[in-house]
Amino acid sequence: MSFTTIAAQCLVGGGSNAYTSALLNPFDSIKTRMQVERMRGDARSGATHGTVRSSAAAIVREGGLVNLWMPGLTATMLREMVNCSARTGLYVPVRDLLFSGDQCRREGSSRGTKKTETTLLEKIAAAMLTGTLGSVISNPTDVVKVRFLNGAGGELSSPRWFPTLAAYPALLLEEGAAGLLRGLTPSVLRGAFIAAGELATYDHCKGELRAALARRRRRGKRKRGRQGEEKEGKEDVVDLDLELGLEEEKKK
Repeated sequence: MSFTTIAAQCLVGGGSNAYTSALLNPFDSIKTRMQVERMRGDARSGATHGTVRSSAAAIVREGGLVNLWMPGLTATMLREMVNCSARTGLYVPVRDLLFSGDQCRREGSSRGTKKTETTLLEKIAAAMLTGTLGSVISNPTDVVKVRFLNGAGGELSSPRWFPTLAAYPALLLEEGAAGLLRGLTPSVLRGAFIAAGELATYDHCKGELRAALARRRRRGKRKRGRQGEEKEGKEDVVDLDLELGLEEEKKK
């Protein structure tokens, strides 16, 4: 697989997820506000973000309808672009690189060029590897995204957090590398299992469906071939009968 093909897969995988996340960013913002409000010491009975409706209304009151997307939109799109480019775009190259050679050897191909489907476990292993890689390299962006979605005000009102890219050096200076890697372990576990459930399952089901359709087409061809042979046999019998009839008439 060429570098251009891999780059195109990464771009398409990351771009499509970034676009979808941008559309759904208001739900992510509402979810984050509802999850962290209790941590701030607010009473649950009178919480501003106690329900989806009250949380959305509070966010809109803070900064208008656009506040459902901002701040945090840039960080959300960057996170998905980085994470999904590695997780989705590198899955096929990693799968083929790690396991296609084993498949050739198992099949006993003398030249090592025969290609077969990888097993489900091999697909899961490749997906978990790319999912882990995506989570590791996107964790700093994930930290910044959560800080922004946590709500305007406080540290987010400081000019050093705007534009979004300025948040990374600010966070690095204030908390060090540990700040950018905060929550890395659960993020990696989540990313690995999501990739296994998403990519490996899709890839395996697609392969099984293709194989089933191919077997069905082969059975159909064999059936049509037998029907054609039977039809030709019947036509030969008819022709033979006609020839015998003509010969008998000539004898008479």
